[in-house]
Amino acid sequence: MDTIENDITINRQFFRAGSNTPTTTFSQDEVIRVQITVDYSARDITGTYVITDFLPAGLVHVANSARFGTRRSNPGWHAFVTTEGQRVTFFDHNGRFDRIHTYYYYARVVNPGTFTAEGTIVQSMNVRDYMVVGDCVVLIINP
Repeated sequence: MDTIENDITINRQFFRAGSNTPTTTFSQDEVIRVQITVDYSARDITGTYVITDFLPAGLVHVANSARFGTRRSNPGWHAFVTTEGQRVTFFDHNGRFDRIHTYYYYARVVNPGTFTAEGTIVQSMNVRDYMVVGDCVVLIINP
């Protein structure tokens, strides 16, 4: 299946909890913030988007920590998140995708090693071929 060309850009960064400096090296038992930034163009398809991120082995999701940046609920705007194992999925609906949206959640480092965080996926629910996959990131977890 070929993806449809679009103007969505995605960036995922990892931070130590309480820090604003991105890093890819952590220590066991640290809590980290996973921040996903999606830049939707005004030309993108209006409707619901699914943002799916997979935590690499060595990390576990902190329950009830997923958030939609600093946004608050407005009429006509619907958003929610689900987690299942290593998968964190944000569902976002808005008729005005002409700006940057930030999604984040927290995870705890549980195992040392070198792990690959697969690329985050942003996909339209209306046109399933309308999607983009972000870059993979290698995380180093020290004992």
